[in-house]
Amino acid sequence: MKDDWLEWLSVMFDVSVTIYTYMLVGCCVWQLRGKFISDFEKPGEFIVQVATREKACYIVMGTRGLGKIRRTILGSVSDFVVHHATCPVVVSRSP
Repeated sequence: MKDDWLEWLSVMFDVSVTIYTYMLVGCCVWQLRGKFISDFEKPGEFIVQVATREKACYIVMGTRGLGKIRRTILGSVSDFVVHHATCPVVVSRSP
């Protein structure tokens, strides 16, 4: 069990580094300021807390495009952020 946990943690770290690198390159190419913050809290609550703490001007996020029934059952991070953030939120779906 401990080995499974350590393997999962290692994979999540690698994923975080990959995402961080991708975002850093994107920010440099588009000359944007940004921060990469990772945590294991509830994602919607965490995004709203960080945006409030950092005094974000706006939040840009993606969506998985779940159907209404699945979104109702599973919840939606983007729905939570749209309804609880104190700044404007842009939600974009993949083409």
